Amino acid sequence: MAGARERIALFDNIKGLLIILVVAAHFMHPVHNDNEALSALFDITYLFHMPLFVFVSGLFAKSAYRDGHLNWNRIISFTVLGFAYQTALLAINGVLIEHPGRLLLFTSAPWYLIGMAWWYLATPLLARLAPSTGVLVSVAIAFASGFFDLSNGLLAISRSLAFLPYFALGYYLKPAALEQLVKRRVLWL
Repeated sequence: MAGARERIALFDNIKGLLIILVVAAHFMHPVHNDNEALSALFDITYLFHMPLFVFVSGLFAKSAYRDGHLNWNRIISFTVLGFAYQTALLAINGVLIEHPGRLLLFTSAPWYLIGMAWWYLATPLLARLAPSTGVLVSVAIAFASGFFDLSNGLLAISRSLAFLPYFALGYYLKPAALEQLVKRRVLWL
């Protein structure tokens, strides 16, 4: 197939491991405080699995904004899937009819899909900024967002802003450059 990108095993493996960690963390969540070892494993997993997942998402988001055009299909897809997932969760939990406003409050797994839509919307700005400036601006935005109480999950704004620096860092890095870094043994230490 002409023009198809070659898959990079390293990133496929990282994404696979991260998906397993996300699923494991969600399974551990209800019982992690009942066992010290499980609680420690849960805490360690949460230290890196979502930042790394967002970073990898940024790494492969180069197609979000190209030649002055935003990929609206991806943004709409993430948004529709996020709301469909949110609707299903609320329906299963029996609160959709009683509290329809909760459709806008992303406090569980569907937040990531809405976050992807926000991050893709940010790519035109990121594309216009030099990488160092873009990362610094995204860190400043993440810190500034902490001054506002957005903890109710409204449209996943809080989490999307908090994780924006990881997305930006991934967005600016090229997979080939990251592969070269991984080959340096000193970094593994």
